[in-house]
Amino acid sequence: MNLALFVPGFPSSEEDWFVPCVSSLVRGLGRHCRVDLYTLKYPRCRGQYRWHGLPVASFGHRSRILVGPFRLWAAVAAAREAHHRGGYDAVLSLWGDETALAAAIFARLEHLPLLLKLSAGEAVSLPAVGFGSRRSPWPRFCLWAGIRRAAVLGVGSARQREDLMRLRIGRTSEPLLLPFGVDVDQFSPIPRSEAPPYNPRSGPLLLAVGSLVRVKGFDLLLRALAGLKALHPGLRLRVVGDGAERENLGKLAAGLGLAGMVTWEGWIEHRRMPEVYQQADLMVSASLHEAQGMACLEAMACGLPVVGSDTGMLPELLGNHAAGIIYPAGDTAALGGALEMVLANRERWPVMGANGRAAVCQLAAQTRVLALWRETVERLLLDIKRPARPA
Repeated sequence: MNLALFVPGFPSSEEDWFVPCVSSLVRGLGRHCRVDLYTLKYPRCRGQYRWHGLPVASFGHRSRILVGPFRLWAAVAAAREAHHRGGYDAVLSLWGDETALAAAIFARLEHLPLLLKLSAGEAVSLPAVGFGSRRSPWPRFCLWAGIRRAAVLGVGSARQREDLMRLRIGRTSEPLLLPFGVDVDQFSPIPRSEAPPYNPRSGPLLLAVGSLVRVKGFDLLLRALAGLKALHPGLRLRVVGDGAERENLGKLAAGLGLAGMVTWEGWIEHRRMPEVYQQADLMVSASLHEAQGMACLEAMACGLPVVGSDTGMLPELLGNHAAGIIYPAGDTAALGGALEMVLANRERWPVMGANGRAAVCQLAAQTRVLALWRETVERLLLDIKRPARPA
């Protein structure tokens, strides 16, 4: 199979760990197919390079994130030229923004089937925190154009599928669950013999991972912790990530009397994250929206119990497998109550951690996910080539 794959961003080199779940999927597909990549926003430069042997054409701009008509058409034209030289069998787009519009135009012009995967907040509108592509006409148009053209529409979780079906954007068929995968060999628990002994004086170590932006709800997490510090004076929180809200969150933590409880780590390379998860006792997510929730999935694969909002894959992973507690997104009191419940039942953590790893291995292990993606593309091509039955 020959695939043209459109993405908003991709690693600029083999050492760059930009969006690891995307690069892992692409590398896996590249072992079984010819994959040519067209990236519209990142790297922030225009040019061609190779990544693990795969050709990448970048149409990024040094200072402009918005993809205007000239950059969009340049990507389409480059894909058309490559198609006329070698011939693609299908088009994939891993986002529902301008990436989907470029893929849809290319697929329409060359009469190719399109598989569109929604991977973020393309169908979401959360104006209170300035998040979601549905807040503006141009992103809504890009999403609509991509969905209208797509032969297969993929989503990252059952919750995202439900949200999308309620909107009825451009189609009536049910989207297909096509998650990103977790390498459960890389992300795995520490053998019990190697686990450090628990020091009750230090208190449990909570871990939160993600961009420090408003939609991730770190302010809600800090407020919930403020209500727990009297009952759990040794409680600690390690935050891995960075973003525009870093300074505001630091001030909020200090104002709530949490400065000594919270450690701000900044970004940590993805290859080092298994160790970070293994050093923690409990993973917590206060996000207001997740398409899938990769950080929580990686933590669960490492055997961590999770307290998380009812977004992404967490409802199906936690609710059905007794691997943690979910609570209504945006409810600070419910988050505090969920944390208190888990902290009061520490003896259950090993069982919850084992259940979580089993759930991730069952539903989102990288080998399983790659097989699902290959089967989906093969079935798409088979359906396109199968002659229609006579009436």
